[in-house]
Amino acid sequence: MSDSSETIRLLRRLVRAAEREDMGLRSDPPGTVTLYANRVKAPDNCCWYRWDPNAEEPIAVTDRYVRGRLSDIVCYDKESSEGTTTKLRVALDAGRTQYDIETSLAATSGRGVVSGLLAAGKNEIDRPITIGVEPADKDQVLFMSVFTDAGGKQYPDSTPSEKDALVSGLKTIREWMGLSSGPWTERFTRSAPHEASQEQPPPRGDTPAGDGAHEPAVPEASATTQAAKGSSNEEGGLTELSPKARKTLERWDEALSQKDGAELADAVEKCRDQIQSWPPAYKEKAKRMLGRHDRRAFEADEELPF
Repeated sequence: MSDSSETIRLLRRLVRAAEREDMGLRSDPPGTVTLYANRVKAPDNCCWYRWDPNAEEPIAVTDRYVRGRLSDIVCYDKESSEGTTTKLRVALDAGRTQYDIETSLAATSGRGVVSGLLAAGKNEIDRPITIGVEPADKDQVLFMSVFTDAGGKQYPDSTPSEKDALVSGLKTIREWMGLSSGPWTERFTRSAPHEASQEQPPPRGDTPAGDGAHEPAVPEASATTQAAKGSSNEEGGLTELSPKARKTLERWDEALSQKDGAELADAVEKCRDQIQSWPPAYKEKAKRMLGRHDRRAFEADEELPF
């Protein structure tokens, strides 16, 4: 292995080690937390809320800022008694928790997010960003803003208002993120009493990425042991995926289980690079499986300086 490859590998291991320190009590659970930005429906004069499916009522979210890496941004049409509304969904990966932020695309809040991300630019949305909400002076109006570590709050020169212009902006943002498919999705079209379903069914088609993404270069093992399959199903919930997606992750799990040390760490990183364009629900399953192997590689790596 070259000196540069060794340096990159050690840096990646240091990042993973730092992430492991993010333990202890948390206000939000692991998995996906959906935040609905809506002053009318949010209780306690809040700007957004979560939905309790058991009590069938909104849960106020008092915090006004959420930080993470932009992992997906889509739009979809929702039917209701009031007509058809185009919704915007922004996914922020915050480690153990992913936040799906939903609002109306053409509302002040949706326009603010799209224009803020466009103003931030390609380089900044590759880094962690913050999305914040605040009430406007006018009743029911909600502002949403984008903040970057380098420039703070983004103040765009102009804000698109027409639907076509907003969708075009979403396409640009997705291209910056390396996502080849368009911004329209059907993943959230199953209606719930309040807004849209919290569940994220797989996209049309059988491939995990939904757009023909290639699999990582992880060598195939000769056989899959029953123990490895059981571990994957228990920890990653692979039975919830489509048959082809489940088979893909089982094959990766099998190949990774045959490796250790530096070879295992490199293979895990190749897998992580590939799942960046996967839908959030599928990516979460893959990250859990890869996390098990990453911990195994970390514990066995005696060359690390910590």
